[in-house]
Amino acid sequence: MRSWYFSEQKCQNRVCITHARQERANLWEQFKQTDAFKDFVLASVPSQEAHQSQFDGEPTQAQWQAMAGEHYKSQALTHTANTVAEQHQQRGGTETY
Repeated sequence: MRSWYFSEQKCQNRVCITHARQERANLWEQFKQTDAFKDFVLASVPSQEAHQSQFDGEPTQAQWQAMAGEHYKSQALTHTANTVAEQHQQRGGTETY
């Protein structure tokens, strides 16, 4: 007789647990529909461009052109600075700018 009582109580507990799980699932589904959750998800997910730039090792054509442009601009500025310094020394270093 006692075993029947415990088995009945277990079933009732399982029902309570099932209801509690269902209640939590319902609350979670309701929360996923809120603006706060959507804002959080949007803030934590990178843009497609950021994702691709992080995981694609090969730069795009535009990135290559930008890198080459910066390289040549740096070389041109260095060459200009060296030329000005050489001319300054050739003239005796007396010019003021």
